[in-house]
Amino acid sequence: MGFGELNIFLFIKMKEILITSIGQSNPSDFNISLPYCSEIKLLEANIPVSFNNVPAGSFTIIGTISGSHTITFAAGRYSQSTFATAATELINTATGQTYTVTVGSANNFVFSSTETFAISGDTLGAYIGFTTTSTASSHTGYSTFSNFFPSHMFIRIDKVFGIDNGTICNTSNVFHAVPLCCSGVTVYGSNDSAPWVKLINLFGSVATITATVTLQLSNGLAVDMNGDNWSMKIYARL
Repeated sequence: MGFGELNIFLFIKMKEILITSIGQSNPSDFNISLPYCSEIKLLEANIPVSFNNVPAGSFTIIGTISGSHTITFAAGRYSQSTFATAATELINTATGQTYTVTVGSANNFVFSSTETFAISGDTLGAYIGFTTTSTASSHTGYSTFSNFFPSHMFIRIDKVFGIDNGTICNTSNVFHAVPLCCSGVTVYGSNDSAPWVKLINLFGSVATITATVTLQLSNGLAVDMNGDNWSMKIYARL
């Protein structure tokens, strides 16, 4: 995995250093060089709404008439409604039968057809709401809302302990959890109560610290910004 270009601007203010990092973002990872410090915190993040919320993957339809067909999705940005429309078209093309995929009242997918069929979730099981099913003419999955609309974007830095020195959603090295609305993030500004996060195992008189920054959605999906840049401003202090 390669790292992109980085520009850093430093301003000294009351023994705190403001660092503006601009990273090339396909993938979303980049390296930053921090001056020797003990704690950092987020001031601002600018994350364009261009990241995928559904990974590349597939599920399988096993029809009693049409047979077994693997339905493959490219990585992309979908709402549940646009995903249901795309799934309907792909399944009907693959099977030659009439299938309908709709979004239920519990933010779940309902698959129905003129033939009886089973579903194997394969790699997209968490997104369609099924692992495996028996054979029937209709199947109702569990809610997949949190996967299509994850609650947070995690900014991870490998040289920090993480918020509360622990993990969030089984994710380590979380520097800041940026809340997402249904459309995503553009410019997010933290506030004075944003936590100062300690850096890991800094001993001796190291002039600079090289750290790797990554983005991850709260549903566990690694972020691909599809070629767009994202940036952040952070404070560093001794």
